[in-house]
Amino acid sequence: MAGILGDFGELVWRHFWEAREPIVELIRLAVWGETEFDDPPQQPLYSEYVTQVVGPMFKDRLGHVPLDRDLLERFAQFLRAAMAVEGEQKFAFDYAIEMHLLYLIDDAPAAAAMREVDPELVTMVQQRYGVWLDR
Repeated sequence: MAGILGDFGELVWRHFWEAREPIVELIRLAVWGETEFDDPPQQPLYSEYVTQVVGPMFKDRLGHVPLDRDLLERFAQFLRAAMAVEGEQKFAFDYAIEMHLLYLIDDAPAAAAMREVDPELVTMVQQRYGVWLDR
């Protein structure tokens, strides 16, 4: 386990340095909110990382506005790392990626932008999640 970040949060932290402030805010809210009720702090949910940290970096932007190639490459690395998770966390990682992230950016411009960076990943995403399909 990756401490208070959790395994999913650690992936986000490692791949998106520009997202560290929102991650710290998620942790702060987890600690502050739980202490208000005398409950021990809990790790943020995978869906919180995706909807509040990763998603805003790409929703309505990927393929629609110019994004730094380094950011796109790190996004590809993040997706590959999340897709490579095995064991009991596999379903939770997949669900967070598919339902809370990929469906938000499932359009032809997003697929084209990612195809320029990592065409093999686009094929993997198409086969596994049924998004970024050629329409």
